[in-house]
Amino acid sequence: MELKPIFALLVVLGLVIGVNLVALLRFRAGRGEQNGIIQFIRLGQKAAGRARNPWEQEDQALKELSQMVGELKHPEPDQGELPR
Repeated sequence: MELKPIFALLVVLGLVIGVNLVALLRFRAGRGEQNGIIQFIRLGQKAAGRARNPWEQEDQALKELSQMVGELKHPEPDQGELPR
C-alpha cells in the first residue's frame, strides 16, 4: 500500500476544509446576519473581478505612465509660443 497518494489526498482535503472554515469564520464575524452576508458577497465579487482581470491596477498605472511619456515627447505648444 502506497502512502504518497493517500498523503497527497489528505493534504488537499485539509486545504479545502481549511479555506472553507476560514471563509465561514469571516462570514460569521460580521455578526449582523445581513451585514455579514453582504460583506461575504462583496468579497466574492471582488475576488471574481480580480480573477477576470488580475492586472487591472498595473494596466491602469502603465496607461497613465504611457500618457505622461507621450506628453513629454510631444508637448503641446502654449498659445503664446509658435511650434518649431
